[in-house]
Amino acid sequence: MVIVEPALLRDRKDFVVGRTDMRGHLGRMLDPCGNTVLVCLGGSAVVSIYSTDRVFAQGDVTNLYRDMLPRFVSVSADFECFYCVMDNDFGNEVWFDIPPSYFEMLAATPVLTPSGEQRHMLDMWVRQFEWMCSAGGGIHAKQMVKNHVQNMLLSIDNELRRMTVTPQRVFLDKGYEILHRFYRLVTDHCR
Repeated sequence: MVIVEPALLRDRKDFVVGRTDMRGHLGRMLDPCGNTVLVCLGGSAVVSIYSTDRVFAQGDVTNLYRDMLPRFVSVSADFECFYCVMDNDFGNEVWFDIPPSYFEMLAATPVLTPSGEQRHMLDMWVRQFEWMCSAGGGIHAKQMVKNHVQNMLLSIDNELRRMTVTPQRVFLDKGYEILHRFYRLVTDHCR
């Protein structure tokens, strides 16, 4: 497995952000560490998630975990994506307050295509994210990044709840369903 951003482990960081064309990762299984958020900034790619090829085009967003077995199959000449790779501990901090409905949706629809207005907001989200991770975040960068990722995911959850068609609940196997139920119990009773 190849890590999108090796500095995460090498420098023992909580998270690393940047931009990539993913050409160095083609055909190789990605290790999303604790979690990796990707936003397609230009071009398109074919990404295998849960062993199914999916189009990942400009404006799309995805959140990758190890159990998704993510692998970039191909990328267009103009492909570029923003990434935020989080280590396990920081990823757990971020995801603890996210409702289980988000993770049900993620299993059913791992690549999300926002509407026009949502795409504009996502572009602003990426710009704010990059600012936070530069000098803009200062000593509060970790907390700001945690809140920023949570805000995006909660916004996605809200938008999906407003949709007239709710994604069908999908579980890959019994173990995944048991794990999901455990996380639901933890989030419902450990606040």
